[in-house]
Order: sequence, then C-alpha cells, then structure tokens
Amino acid sequence: MTLRTPITMITWLATTLWFAAIAAAGAAAAGVFAILPGLEPTLAEYRALDPALHGRLASGLITEPIFTATDIAQIVMSIIVIACVSAFWLLGLAAGRPLSRIAWSIASLGAVACLWIRIIFVMPGMNADLQRYRVAAREGDAEQATVAYDAFNAMHPTASSLMEVSAVLLLIAIAALAACCTPAKSRRNKA
Repeated sequence: MTLRTPITMITWLATTLWFAAIAAAGAAAAGVFAILPGLEPTLAEYRALDPALHGRLASGLITEPIFTATDIAQIVMSIIVIACVSAFWLLGLAAGRPLSRIAWSIASLGAVACLWIRIIFVMPGMNADLQRYRVAAREGDAEQATVAYDAFNAMHPTASSLMEVSAVLLLIAIAALAACCTPAKSRRNKA
C-alpha cells in the first residue's frame, strides 16, 4: 500500500467533514431562529429584557454550543487539510493532474484562510459583544444590551460571509479533489 491511499482517504474525510460542519451549523441556526422566536418563550433569568426578544435570545443560547462545536471541528479539519495539501505536493501525488491539483490546493487553502480570518479577527469581538449583551440583558440594562447587540450584529454579516465562502471553496475543493483522484483511464476519451 502506498501513501497515496491513506492520504487521499484522510483528505476526503477531512474535507467532507469540514463542509458538513458548516452545513450543520447553518441548518441548525436556520431552523432554530426560524421557529423558536415564534413560540414566544419566556426566560426567567432575563425577566428585565423585553419579552419579545426572549425568542431570539433563546435561539442564540441554543445555537451557541453548536457553533462552538462546529468551529472546533472546522479548526481540526483545516489543520488536517493543510497537512494533506502539503503531503500531496511533497510526495508528488496527483502530479499527473496539475490543473486539478492546483485548483484543489487553492480552494482548500482559501477555505482555510476564510476560517482562520473568522476565528482570529471576527469571532473574538463578536463573542465579547454577545457576552456583554447577555449580561446587560440579565441585569435589565436595555441601553447597554442594545449597544452590545448592535455591535454583535454589525459583525454578523462578515462572519456569515466568511463561512459561506469557506463552504463554496470546500465544494470546489471536493470537485477538484475528485478530478485529482480519478484514475487516468476513466478520464480518457475512448472513441
């Protein structure tokens, strides 16, 4: 058995699991934020907050651990993908398919860049604003809660866009990886 087989298997697994983590987080958020606010829950700990906002707050409390878990999974998968891209190049794997290998590498590393930009530059501020919002809401400080929520909400489109771009790049990487891994015989036109 050559190194190509296990490296390729690990690459497929890491790339598809990474994409699945993004999809799971998005699906969970879409479902929870679409349904829970309409149920008009009441959160005893946040009595001082306008009851109309409890549904959105409860949705965030439910999805936060999901986003944390999927971010951890994405970080792990991104490190594995970097190692796999490096191994493909260092060992000359898929060298016979240079365009596919280049496309796969660029898409994979682009997804890695989007993830790490989000994790390092966007999420710390968003998480701090979210915690400030929750503390202010618990204490009944509507003005501080609004300021913190607005600051969180201002960065939300950036975080979402980076996740979406990562997902698209991972789909491109998966397609290019398929081309890299397709045996040469099946790619030839046998007219």
